[in-house]
Amino acid sequence: MSSQTSEPFCPIYREAMQASPWKNSSSAHAGLLFDKFADAWWHDEEWTFAFDKGDRSKKDRDKADHEKEGHWLKSEFPVRFVASEKLLAEACSRQRALLRGVGGKVICLTNTDRFVTGMGREHPLENGFAWHHTLGVPYLPGSSLKGLLAAWLREEADDWDWNRHRWTPESNTARWFGTLGQAGKFILLDMLPTSPPKLDVDVMTPHYGPYYQNGDIPGDWHNPVPISFLTVAPGQSWQLGILPAGGVRSLDETTMNSLSDALLAAIEVCGAGAKTAVGYGRFENDTVAEERFRQQQEEQQKRADAARQLAAKEAEFQASMAGDSEPLQKLKKLQRDQNWTLSAGDTNMISALYEFADQHPQPPPDCLDWIRELVESIPSYKGVWNAPDATKGKQGKPKYGSQRVRELVKKLNPQMP
Repeated sequence: MSSQTSEPFCPIYREAMQASPWKNSSSAHAGLLFDKFADAWWHDEEWTFAFDKGDRSKKDRDKADHEKEGHWLKSEFPVRFVASEKLLAEACSRQRALLRGVGGKVICLTNTDRFVTGMGREHPLENGFAWHHTLGVPYLPGSSLKGLLAAWLREEADDWDWNRHRWTPESNTARWFGTLGQAGKFILLDMLPTSPPKLDVDVMTPHYGPYYQNGDIPGDWHNPVPISFLTVAPGQSWQLGILPAGGVRSLDETTMNSLSDALLAAIEVCGAGAKTAVGYGRFENDTVAEERFRQQQEEQQKRADAARQLAAKEAEFQASMAGDSEPLQKLKKLQRDQNWTLSAGDTNMISALYEFADQHPQPPPDCLDWIRELVESIPSYKGVWNAPDATKGKQGKPKYGSQRVRELVKKLNPQMP
């Protein structure tokens, strides 16, 4: 033991340690850092040598261990907002899209006090923490939310048979949660933070450790040992979702509202996660965020509708060109892309047709028919196709004032001399 160094220990290659993403990035998977690379129990040479000689008591060693654990938590986690903002936003967006697609409901929340979950998980620092396995953020599983809702309804509703320990048959709650012969009607999705949450470190100080561990008499002479543990700081934004179960089951508006109201009451009054008895895990409904997401969904729906309409127009346009020659198809695309106004002052149209005439000395018949119809649809050019040099008045001025149009017709009309 005396040969140990003060350098942090990590059971991976040195190159991997040097490339550790959490050294310079807040987007690293904080759950992996917390669960796999917690090195706060590693003693330095001074303490280790003192313990070997017996100069320090177990009480002092335990205190030093907990001090190291608290220092590691404070140095690694509260300084960062965990998770990748982009990946988290995408995950929350997919969750909202799923709920919108199947007729579910999004509930937005803000934790008014610290929130912690997964403390019962094994961990070198004595208290674990629940991390989303892919996003690396604190979260609350949908199964925990459903258990919270069931516990709340058992106390607040009249549908629970305490003698038989089941929901009263044919009650609304029994239909919601299901029975032995019928599956439930709703599913609760995991509660996720909508933006990278800020973490915080809290401390609990058991005063009677020997009493809890060994059954000794609780007394004031016992040494209180502060124990640090990780929490989510107050004021973070979250979302969860209620959706109908699969198959033909669906939730009407009344049932959906009843479920969401009961869930909100449970999570506001009872709290969610661990240590709710001392005020942790209290949430309140964030109606401002819900309205913002509703507006975002409307905008997304408008964009989707516009995209579908554009695709339908494109398909209709392509179908209208079936059987046309390739030059005529190019002309029609030019007309659409340049948005020809079909007026005497449309220089884009005349220039495009003039360039087409230069490139196609002998255009296909369908092109000539289409150009003739197009030009003569302009009132001031009516009749120019057959008589581009026609005059008007006693002075014999050209009937069609645009010389470029007259030249265009002469180039395209094979009957012109």
